[in-house]
Amino acid sequence: MALQREIVIYTDGGCEPNHPWRGGWGVILLFENSQGQHERTIAGGDRHTTNNRMEMTAIIKGIEALSRPCDILIYSDSQYVVKGTGNWNEGDPVHTTGWMVNWKKKGWKKSGGPLKNIDLWKKIDRLVREHKSVQMKWIKGHAGNEYNERCDTLALEERLRI
Repeated sequence: MALQREIVIYTDGGCEPNHPWRGGWGVILLFENSQGQHERTIAGGDRHTTNNRMEMTAIIKGIEALSRPCDILIYSDSQYVVKGTGNWNEGDPVHTTGWMVNWKKKGWKKSGGPLKNIDLWKKIDRLVREHKSVQMKWIKGHAGNEYNERCDTLALEERLRI
């Protein structure tokens, strides 16, 4: 039996209120190997952050949790992260790529002014290039998706814990 090489990652992050304050992020990784289907959860937080930084950190931590290059399908309820990252294949952006590629070409700047969260965008850029493929999918938050709801709970628990 061949091992499944695709990893499905659900992520969420949040900060209340959405300005530098306490925030949390949660990740659920779903994968299969010779022992069957598996699930791993990870979570964390920051005392002084924003909602977008927590959404991005969740993506970063989910990808960093992988021990080898994989095909990755990431679900996020953050349009900012999904559209910013785009889809990747063998280290290259696919033709319908995200905003990050153009920001990088312009020296990590955007046309409407300074780019926020450059440090995290650079990490995401490096990480997606290390994997076989990365596909970003947007899902509506708080709409009953089991894994999205669980990630939201993980993020909230971390936010309240710190």
